[in-house]
Amino acid sequence: MDDPLYRARIGDLADAEAALRGDRPDWTVKRLAWDLHGRAVPYLVVTRDGHDVHVSLNTDPYVAEESKEIADSYAERAYAAKVAAADRRFEIVFEMREDMDNFNTVAFVQHSLRDLLGRDCITFMASAEEFIDE
Repeated sequence: MDDPLYRARIGDLADAEAALRGDRPDWTVKRLAWDLHGRAVPYLVVTRDGHDVHVSLNTDPYVAEESKEIADSYAERAYAAKVAAADRRFEIVFEMREDMDNFNTVAFVQHSLRDLLGRDCITFMASAEEFIDE
């Protein structure tokens, strides 16, 4: 599942790494990189209670186009203009488990990123095509 955190202007992956490390002795945060067509794409792996959550910052040009499409689909939302202006997003990827045993880890990662980004952060669950912070 992919849970992009939208904001028109956000920090970089180093900001997210610092926010996720914080003062949490029960978490580990590792910076790794995917090889995407010969280009190293950095991401973070946050591990808590044995559950991994991957966090990446997507700044590819198609993000702006997708943001506009999402905003058009949800034009009645008060923050549609903010979503339409987003040209980058944090993406959270984790295993969907029937027992929801990793739910706390995912929630803690999301809340840490929201704390970093402030009030302008909007969470959209792409797989369900819905905003989850309302």
